[in-house]
Amino acid sequence: MERESTWQRLDAQRWVHLYGMWQTTLLTVWAGFSLLGAWLAGVLWFVVFPAAITALSGWVTAEWGRGRPWTWYALTVQAGVGILLALGLVASGSVVKGSVGLVLVGGLLLLLWHPDCRARIHESGRPAARL
Repeated sequence: MERESTWQRLDAQRWVHLYGMWQTTLLTVWAGFSLLGAWLAGVLWFVVFPAAITALSGWVTAEWGRGRPWTWYALTVQAGVGILLALGLVASGSVVKGSVGLVLVGGLLLLLWHPDCRARIHESGRPAARL
């Protein structure tokens, strides 16, 4: 009888979904502060970029929860870009911010490489289980 390791028992798909929900929540707060600052400055069009990023994050997170196979690719690209941005922060002297970014985005990338998460890209013909 084989014993499963902690890595095999980890519900990585659920943790990726929770990561996406927290990311969307933090981006919503960022967009709210951006809206307040843009309103006070009288240039409301400045809030378009933060609002678009927040909406995109919420949409991808919701689609991940529905089991869409393409979201694995979208989140992997996002994590890759996040690692590059975090490395840029470290190189520019913001070691603490860059290190925190590397840990968070590296954790997402590690979860995405879990066998349960990678299995969803091979299940494009079958509906995935809802989270």
